[in-house]
Amino acid sequence: IYSSPEEYSDYLRIKRPLLDKNTSMKFARGALREMDDGLYCLKRDQALGQPANWGIHNPEIWENLKTITCPVLLLRGSASAILQPGTGQNLAGQFINCTYKTIAMAGHSIMLDNPKDFNVEVDLFLRHTVLGHFAKNY
Repeated sequence: IYSSPEEYSDYLRIKRPLLDKNTSMKFARGALREMDDGLYCLKRDQALGQPANWGIHNPEIWENLKTITCPVLLLRGSASAILQPGTGQNLAGQFINCTYKTIAMAGHSIMLDNPKDFNVEVDLFLRHTVLGHFAKNY
């Protein structure tokens, strides 16, 4: 619970020191909803914040990843405290067709911490997969 979007923005910048103030404020405004008492809470399902609900330790989920046939882009921030390098590599290996990249100067929230490099990698991936698809099929 936060008293304002500014308070949540400040909290984000403490937790994610690579996050600039403008991006933090935009994210905070979009991530919060105002409650009847004038305070703010996150719009997301609170259960998603609990590591026990992430499914990373569920072998059935890992097995199901092997059935995904479309190209997958898996990005990991070099400073991510959530997705360790070995786990990221193991995760990427479960997919049939996965491009795995580590983004420097980013934690788990790559698109907030290093939006420039995030956008470059997503753009390259989309160009390669979309253009590659059209080149083969048309």
